[in-house]
Amino acid sequence: MTRLSEPGGGHWDAAWCGDARRLLFSGGSSLSAGRILEKSADGAGATAVVTEAPEGGFPNAVSPDDRFLLFHRGAGELMISQLDTGGVPRRLTNELALNAVFSPDGRWIAYQGGDAGRSEIIVRAFPEVDMSRWQVSSGGGRYPMWSVDGRELFFVNSAGMLTAVAIDSRNGFATGPPLDLFQTRSYLVDGNSRRFDLSRDGRRFVFMKQATDAKPSLNVVLNSLQAMASTSGGAAAAR
Repeated sequence: MTRLSEPGGGHWDAAWCGDARRLLFSGGSSLSAGRILEKSADGAGATAVVTEAPEGGFPNAVSPDDRFLLFHRGAGELMISQLDTGGVPRRLTNELALNAVFSPDGRWIAYQGGDAGRSEIIVRAFPEVDMSRWQVSSGGGRYPMWSVDGRELFFVNSAGMLTAVAIDSRNGFATGPPLDLFQTRSYLVDGNSRRFDLSRDGRRFVFMKQATDAKPSLNVVLNSLQAMASTSGGAAAAR
C-alpha cells in the first residue's frame, strides 16, 4: 500500500492516465480550492501540478492518447485541458455536465448533464464537440461508462438500475434500446462522482457494497493469531 496524496487537506476523484503509470487527482484545503495533481502510480518522484486552484476542479478522465484531460469545476462546469501542450483550459459545453468519459477510441465523450432538472446521458463527438449531440438515456441517467470495445455505454438510470445501451459508431452514431442489467441500491453509488468501474477484460463490474452491519467492531492481532471483540454501548472487550 502506497499513499500517493500529500499530507494535509483533502483529495478526491482520481483518474488514470492511459499508460496506467500515472494518476491525476484533486487536492486542496477544501472542495472549492482544489488543484489537479499528477503522481506516478508507484509513488516515485515528485507530485506535479496540472491546474492551479481555483481553476483546478476534479478530474473526470484522460483521453486514450494521454493528450487531453476532462475535468469539472463547481456544480457542473465541464472543462478540457490539453496535457501535452499546456495552455488555458476551456469549457466544453454550456450545459451542466459531470462525470465525462472518453470512448476507448477517443472519438466520443459521454457525460451526465442537461440544462436543468433531471440528468440524462449525453454523447458528443470529439474533438468537434459543437457539431453534434445525442441524448442516450430517456428516463434519467448518471455515471456513464464505456465498455472495453466501445460498443456499449453503461449508466445508472433514475430507478437505480445499471443500464446498457448498444452503440454503433461505424457510420455516424446510433444507439439501441436500453437494457436493464441489475439494481444498484445495495451498492455505494450515489455521489458527485462515479464509484464503480469495469474490469480491464470487460467481464466484471466492480462496486463497493453498502454496509449491512452498523455495529462497530475491534480487531486485535497478536502475532499470527487474530481475535475479534465486538463493541456494545461504547464498551469493548478483547481476550
